[in-house]
Parts: sequence; C-alpha cells; structure tokens
Amino acid sequence: MISSHILSASKSTIQYHIRHVPALNKKPEPSKPIEAPKEFVEPQKRNPFLPCDEELLFSSSLLPNHNIVLNKFCVIPGHTLLTTKVFESQSEPLSLTDVEALFAIVQKFSPTKTLGFFNCGKLSGASQPHKHLQLIPLTEQEPPIQKFLSESLANQAHDTSLELTCLPYLHRVARLSSNNPNTAYNIYSQMLHELGDKAQHHNLTVFDGIMYLLPRSKEKFEASGDEFSINSLGAVHMVLARSSDQITRLKDQMGLGSQRPIPKSLWIGEWVGWSKSKV
Repeated sequence: MISSHILSASKSTIQYHIRHVPALNKKPEPSKPIEAPKEFVEPQKRNPFLPCDEELLFSSSLLPNHNIVLNKFCVIPGHTLLTTKVFESQSEPLSLTDVEALFAIVQKFSPTKTLGFFNCGKLSGASQPHKHLQLIPLTEQEPPIQKFLSESLANQAHDTSLELTCLPYLHRVARLSSNNPNTAYNIYSQMLHELGDKAQHHNLTVFDGIMYLLPRSKEKFEASGDEFSINSLGAVHMVLARSSDQITRLKDQMGLGSQRPIPKSLWIGEWVGWSKSKV
C-alpha cells in the first residue's frame, strides 16, 4: 500500500479531505501499447485488466461477469476494483449487471460501510478505458460531502432522483431505501435521462444509502498554476495531493489560504461540472 495521510479542512459548512500522497510523483506508467477505443484515449497503454494480473486477482468466480481485483497502487486500505471479464468501454454507462456486482460486493463488506464509485468517460478522471467500478471501505473517515447530503435529503422521498436547489451546479442525488440493485439501477438510469447529454461524462458514487451523480464538463481544474485531475473521490471532496505545495494551492482554491480571495464557488462540483448559472 502507498503511504499517505489525511488533512481535513472546511469552509463554512463545506468539508474537504486532502490526502497527501508523495508517492504519486513516482507512480509508474504501463508501457506496452494496445489499441484503445479512440473515443476514450489514444492507443498507448496496455490493458491491465485483460488479462488480469494473477497476483492482484482476488476472485474470478464470485461474480458471473466481473473479476474482483486488488488495486496495484493502493492509497486507501482495501481499495478494490470490479472489472468486466470481457472488454467493455469505460465510456459506457453502468448496466444492471454492473450495479448488481457493485451491490453484491457492498454486501460482502458489510457491516463495514463502503464507498462505491464509477468514473464514466474521459472527463470523469478515469485512468483506464476498460470498464471498472471501484470500492473503498470507509474505515478512516466518511466522505466529506456525506453530512451535507444526508441533512439535505432528510425530509425528501426515498428512491427518487432529486436536484438540490442549494447546490450551484448540475447534479442528481437520491436516498436509497435498500440495497436493491434493481431499484438503484432504475434511479441511475432516470438520473442520466434527466441530465441528457450533459451526463455523457460523469461520476457516480454510492455511500451510506446515498446515490450521487455529478455530470462533468472537464477533467481538471486549475489552482495557482497547478492542474488537479478530479475523479469520483474528488467529486465527494476527497482530493489527492502529491506535495505540500499542492496542498497549499488546494487550500487557496478552497478559500482556506492567505494568498487568494475566497473563490466564487467552494464546491468541487462547480469547478469541474456544469454551473447552473451557465446552462
């Protein structure tokens, strides 16, 4: 596992976790070329999931259509991948089979709480073109955005795709009444339908009975001359930093530093998503 530590930060009621991971500066890149789908990335990297690395394969038999794979570059303990056994594009939305696999493994983790997530499309922060979902056990800290969403959904109907008026960017969120994959898939499909083309690239997260979808307009945001790629973890305000300098730039972006004024928006969803004021 890659060594790291977490810094918690907040501005008003908005919470962030910045995970300092110095080893990200040294993370190796795959070198053997393969033909990757042109709509996703240029052909340049081998597919690490097909065939799957036997040393990282946890199970190929527990799920009918997915392998359970350990993350080779694990930053968070227990980080697990669900990869399709045959090639499917990461640019395609989740199928019912994918959601069934996700909820089956969530049940296996129980009673430990988990964060399940999916980066759909190039602008979502996805690093591989082969479809994969990811899970991390929430043994350290809950997603920073969880408390805000839970309180906002407290008096809302269950199993319904909702848009919160208090968030300044396009999104959809739902409170799930159970771990029924069919219900979850139907809600996810409704979210995509409501958001239309804006959700071609998106981050989906599922945690503590909440499903949260962030459509993406760009992969990265700029802070004090540095670029930060955001995936589903960033969408729930869990951000990785390679150095103390990056931490300082992130804090400035969040209005927590002394080098810049408070930004117009404190929500990562508005930095990389679709601002309601511009659509």
